Amino acid sequence: MPDVHVAICWTFPDHLVERLQSISPNVHVVRADELIPREHELLNSDPDGAERREVSAKLDELLRDVDVLLTGGLTVDNFPSRIPNLKWIQGIGAGMDRILTVEGLRDEVVLTNARGMIARPIAEWVIGAMLSFAKRMPTWAERKRAHDYNRLGLATTSVQGKTVGILGFGNIGSEVGRIARVLDMRVLGTKRGKSGGRGDEAHADVVYPMSETDAVIEASDYLVIALPLTEETQQFVDRRRIGLMKSSAYLLNVGRGPIVDQSALIDALRDGKIAGAALDVFDPEPLPKDSPLWDLENVIYSPHVSGFVDDYHNRVVDLFEGNLRRYLNGEELRNIVDKEAGY
Repeated sequence: MPDVHVAICWTFPDHLVERLQSISPNVHVVRADELIPREHELLNSDPDGAERREVSAKLDELLRDVDVLLTGGLTVDNFPSRIPNLKWIQGIGAGMDRILTVEGLRDEVVLTNARGMIARPIAEWVIGAMLSFAKRMPTWAERKRAHDYNRLGLATTSVQGKTVGILGFGNIGSEVGRIARVLDMRVLGTKRGKSGGRGDEAHADVVYPMSETDAVIEASDYLVIALPLTEETQQFVDRRRIGLMKSSAYLLNVGRGPIVDQSALIDALRDGKIAGAALDVFDPEPLPKDSPLWDLENVIYSPHVSGFVDDYHNRVVDLFEGNLRRYLNGEELRNIVDKEAGY
């Protein structure tokens, strides 16, 4: 069995790194999780300095023989040319858009992602946000800060019988639909690859082709964005589509920020054209400190952490370990990304 050199580009506890190293004596694991962010920092602050040259030289030496990268969004600057033996990249999340857009990535490099791994935690975030709006939790939080016990004219609502529209009925969307149906909600979804017909699927009342997105938006009390970011989905929920939403509806985005026209969304939230938004992703990220979204009372915010649960590191290593064993045995890897489709 040939040696396999693995570079870890995301911070994991030592015991999990040791677990990967113990898979086989032919596996050689190196950590690049400190050098990579330091190189990025120095490239911005002192690109011609001695420390930057030293850090880059260490990184080049570390990566010279690497076959496999285990990485998140942050990766090595100019990595296609600096890792000549690279054969496989395992992402720690579902989205691989930041890797797919890297210039010079060789066609033969296999990409795998972590789709399905955190569908349940993200679905819990979505359901929690919907219930928070229905039960006026943001309002009660404001009243608590003001020591205001006034409860007149502020009846809560029930999600029972309400319609949740899910754009992107994949692993995450399906899990949102499953839980929503337990709450007696009507579930509509859209899915790429559907032909013209309207097909029923598990955990949804109806799943439509993407061509019927507008009808799903118009019918939704809660509109969930769970699409991957591709050329097709850039600004997919644009000003026109936001204008199709009910004034009583809420938008919840756990896909990617650029899928939604953020400027149009801010206008709709300010003007009361929609009731509110729960956002875990933004355009750009980090969300700029002067963004109006910070101060809008009808916005629930989290910093791209809807799937980041306390055992996330273990989940990633479980997935990667299984795939690494497959790689060593010459078997097909799980969760191979379709580079043309973008996910």
